[in-house]
Amino acid sequence: MALIQSLAGPWVRPGCTPPSDVTAAPPQAKLPSRVQADPRRAACLADPNTYSRQDDRHDFLSTSVPPFTHAVTTDPISGVHDGLLKRPATDPLVFQSDTGNELWEMKGSLNATDGLGKPVRLPANARLYFLSSFQHGGNNPPDTFPGAAGMCQNPTNPNYHGPTVRALLMALDAWADQGIEPPKSNYPSVENKTLVSLDEAREAFPAIPGVSFPTVVNQLKVLNYGPEFDSEGGRLTLLPPVLGPSYRILVAKPDEDGLDIAGIRPMEIRVPLGTNAPWNVRAAGFRTPNLCGLSGSYIPFATTKVRAAHQGRPSQVARRALQGPRSPALRRQRPAQAPRHASFRRGQAD
Repeated sequence: MALIQSLAGPWVRPGCTPPSDVTAAPPQAKLPSRVQADPRRAACLADPNTYSRQDDRHDFLSTSVPPFTHAVTTDPISGVHDGLLKRPATDPLVFQSDTGNELWEMKGSLNATDGLGKPVRLPANARLYFLSSFQHGGNNPPDTFPGAAGMCQNPTNPNYHGPTVRALLMALDAWADQGIEPPKSNYPSVENKTLVSLDEAREAFPAIPGVSFPTVVNQLKVLNYGPEFDSEGGRLTLLPPVLGPSYRILVAKPDEDGLDIAGIRPMEIRVPLGTNAPWNVRAAGFRTPNLCGLSGSYIPFATTKVRAAHQGRPSQVARRALQGPRSPALRRQRPAQAPRHASFRRGQAD
């Protein structure tokens, strides 16, 4: 059995009886009409797809309650001893693919580190893959590129995930059906210093006129929903939850062009026409400086020498002149490419 991990859709817990001791939601909360009549019904509803964001719904369950790691570990912040893959006899083969945005909005670093920021080893039946510099989404080719800025400060980067995900699916299929070992995990790491603090990422990001690097990331505290809720679920008897100690949340380190160093670097990142950043910031009048949801940023390289001088970085024309087979830039990027899988070499990925 194999699995590509994703978020589930809304569901209602079968046979749930609303507890009489659940604390009602605050008056300002917007609840469905069927719940407003009796706030205790909220304890019987679950929506795993409604995740916590940096600037709203911050104490929602999804991506906010341990275990966060695939391996069974003891969470040093909450004390929970658990893991996503804890039944070796029945656990599937798992590929988890995250975009750069998942580290900013969904605490993705906790897939690879514990709550103190120390590395956690993956089980042998799991792989982590990182779509470098991409924003969330990208399941279909975009109609236009870059995307409109909307309420964000920068145009968005709706890069297409299809080629990378298709290759990963083939590798997962070969692993499950033929026992062919897949490529090693390719994910930011504290061990090679590609998974860093917000301040370290800001220091590494280039100074680009008119571009504001985020001052915030989606942080996480231990959420106490009452004694009847634990890492395997239960009843929420404290709403909103009581906040506890903080986790250490890390993000991917960018290079001198503002592109994530780690992960699978598709053509848009290996031979870029601009900076693809996995984050965006809300524009003035739209709750700046909060993160702009799941959107990334696209800041094009200048097309003329004059504009390049204003940006303080090489123009597109100057970069093309350097992109020969012996270019130091390309030599530096080649090690970051995804390992070639045996099935790919046979031409099955075409």
